[in-house]
Amino acid sequence: MNELDTSLHAIGPEQFVLAFAFLISYPLSLSSFAGLRGRRWAGLGAFAAAAGFAALTDPWMNGVLLLAVAVVGVGLFVAAVWAMSAMLGLVEGRMARTTDVASDADERVVPDSPRAVVARSG
Repeated sequence: MNELDTSLHAIGPEQFVLAFAFLISYPLSLSSFAGLRGRRWAGLGAFAAAAGFAALTDPWMNGVLLLAVAVVGVGLFVAAVWAMSAMLGLVEGRMARTTDVASDADERVVPDSPRAVVARSG
């Protein structure tokens, strides 16, 4: 563990840039934000940044270990955001609500969905 701490203190500006590029590209390669072609380019960028970061870290195994910790950190962040969104009742980026018009009292209706528009008008 002391070796990893020494590697962290020896990181230069080029490694910071590569780590930043990895932390930007990796989530983009997993999401549908950029589309299929964008995800492929983001994945390639994440791989290139990770390889460059590991190659510039002395010893390279510490660089790989730091990248693994970064991947776990991104995963924990995504899990925390998902859990918070589930607790708040967010559905596909919009606040879900129940309506009195719905036939089933437990059914959730998204406010801008076609069903909600029909329920309000009729």
